[in-house]
Amino acid sequence: MTDHGVLRLGIHRMGFLKTEQKLLVEEVMDTSDALTRLNRNDLQAIIGSGFRAPMPDTSEIVRRAESDFRILESIQTDVLHIHDAAYPPQLREIWDPPYLLFCRGAIPPSEHPFLGVVGTRYPSGKAGKAAFSLAMEAGVIGMGVVSGLARGIDTEAHNGALAGKGYTCAVMGTGADEIYPAENKALARTILDSGGTLLTEYVPSTPPLRYHFPERNRILSGICRGVAVVEAPARSGALITADFALDQGRDIFVHSQGLHPLTGDGTMALAVDGASVIQGALEVLAEWGMTPGKTSIPEQRSGDSDHTGKILAEFLEEELAGEVLFHQGAGFRS
Repeated sequence: MTDHGVLRLGIHRMGFLKTEQKLLVEEVMDTSDALTRLNRNDLQAIIGSGFRAPMPDTSEIVRRAESDFRILESIQTDVLHIHDAAYPPQLREIWDPPYLLFCRGAIPPSEHPFLGVVGTRYPSGKAGKAAFSLAMEAGVIGMGVVSGLARGIDTEAHNGALAGKGYTCAVMGTGADEIYPAENKALARTILDSGGTLLTEYVPSTPPLRYHFPERNRILSGICRGVAVVEAPARSGALITADFALDQGRDIFVHSQGLHPLTGDGTMALAVDGASVIQGALEVLAEWGMTPGKTSIPEQRSGDSDHTGKILAEFLEEELAGEVLFHQGAGFRS
């Protein structure tokens, strides 16, 4: 157990501080023992302002940080500090990036463009199939798929990316050792076994509190270049992700299969506001000026006006050797 690691975990547990304030504390504190002696006046002097939150018991914070460290080691979880090279660079650009990220599985690969695929927990049959197919195509062409491990669209998105033999990342609203919903424990294990990632800002043993899920959505959109909302009713949490994406300057897409009343009211509103309507991942790549590539960011392709189906057909013929994957009537080569 490294003392500096415990110190950072202790600072991270001071949730009433913003990330830039946590960094100021880290500059001053050199050991976890120093953190235990921190009082309110000292903290206010360090961050340069007062705060209304009760001053926490810093000795208890350090004890919990030591426990966090042991749990993270036991489940083989990396701790990514905001200044670490492995920290997703695009996430540093958002308004409120996490001070620490807990990464179970592979470090998110910087060579892939990431697409967030989100939507309602209770999708229509067509929308569920569309989420799977969109993510499957993304996996086939080398695009990372990011979602939230929830029921419904998220589950279909992760499964689709796995079926396409692609990379997928689940951004969680719990600690890295707490899989929610419990029915997705097997899916989480498959994600890890396939070289994917479980990512969270919450310390170990954090339960699935309601406010964590909208809060984590800023991370989901923040690590992506764009977000596709497959199907969302008017009050869906997926629309919170879309709002974060817009604030962060990310591209917003909606799926054509999610544009219908009731379960798709929110999706329809996004389309009316200017979100691009898509049917597949190749349309996303085309909008980004990229061509398909299995293991790296595709090369720029200027002046390409080919239909995306033609691009996919060429890529499949050249790179994928004719193997076909089927799901609910949708077929893709891999």
